[in-house]
Amino acid sequence: MTQPPLDDFGKEPLTHIRRPNLPWRDDELTECGKPIGDIKGSVLNRESAAVQLRRLGQQRFAMFHCMTCWNTARYNHGWDRSPSHVMAREVQRGGRFTMNEVNQRMDAELRAIAALIEAHREEFDGFLAGLEETTDLTRVRAAKRAKRR
Repeated sequence: MTQPPLDDFGKEPLTHIRRPNLPWRDDELTECGKPIGDIKGSVLNRESAAVQLRRLGQQRFAMFHCMTCWNTARYNHGWDRSPSHVMAREVQRGGRFTMNEVNQRMDAELRAIAALIEAHREEFDGFLAGLEETTDLTRVRAAKRAKRR
């Protein structure tokens, strides 16, 4: 017995989601780890994917989008929200037990960052002091909500 044809379902390439980069890199990867140049379908940023999810609903969204990309995008943060999260993801991409090109590249970049900090220590310390002085609006809002209760 033969399977009935799927019509056009499965013939169109899936839409992928762009992975946030480290600010000093120009890599272009999807959340599922594929180079964007290798993708035959379209590539969205996280915000556009979230809009499409709300518009289409989970089931229809899953038919046309790479779910590995979406599942990864939902749980990983961008540089603006959590630089340490983006760094940890990149380090894990290299693997914990093997020294490969990804690890070597990250090691070289971290050494370069350390050298730049050493060469410009006062500027670095001043920048950090400025960040510490800024008000975290999320914390302020949470404190106001707690006061009202």
